[in-house]
Amino acid sequence: MGNTLLIEDHVEKIDCLQTSYDAFKYLRLLSEEAGYNTFSVMSLGEGANDISEMSVVNNWNPELIQIYDGEELAVKSPILEHGKTSVRPLSYSLEHLPQNRSDVKKTLSIELFNDFNMQHGLSLPVQNVRGEKGVISFAGDRVAQKESNKFGVHILAGYLFEIMTVAKDEQIAHLPQLTERERDCLSWTAAGKTSSEIASILELSDHTINHYLTSAARKLDAVNRVQAVAKAIRLQLLH
Repeated sequence: MGNTLLIEDHVEKIDCLQTSYDAFKYLRLLSEEAGYNTFSVMSLGEGANDISEMSVVNNWNPELIQIYDGEELAVKSPILEHGKTSVRPLSYSLEHLPQNRSDVKKTLSIELFNDFNMQHGLSLPVQNVRGEKGVISFAGDRVAQKESNKFGVHILAGYLFEIMTVAKDEQIAHLPQLTERERDCLSWTAAGKTSSEIASILELSDHTINHYLTSAARKLDAVNRVQAVAKAIRLQLLH
């Protein structure tokens, strides 16, 4: 697939994006066409030190994000640093990616991404009209992006970042308003805890936990707690 065909096929789809969930579905399509299995859109704003803070949208495994942020691996991340200092796309394999980290952090990051089949990737520095920098990245277990398409995807990424960052600002006021307890229950559910386990952690009854989860699912227009967790993660509503 050449650059022109790629751009012509995708610009119209980007123009039709209206919500973060639309962007999520589109990025999943684009990453699959490029041969990758994960994607992330990060906004590199001042003061943001965690993936959970920088993420606009992604399909990373929640366990990966929890470990990554817990170990503070965003600090001196070569991918994020590249996004701050360069305008060129970067194709990489983790084992050969220069890192300005301690040996312990370097080894941990490589092992972590190996565990989640994200050894190879394509990182695309982007910037919107307000001067806000970001990175759109795709990753998988093999080198999949053809060089002939890399710069075409970069053009699309810049256009997508502009639309998504504006759309996110416009949608904040319309996000479902979850209570602190509802977010707590969803977060623990995302971590694999049962209602009884969450009740023990929060020192509440099973009935109360189920009430909070049902209420959260209703606000998120979800049919069950699994879908509620997925929607809450996509909308960046969890801790």
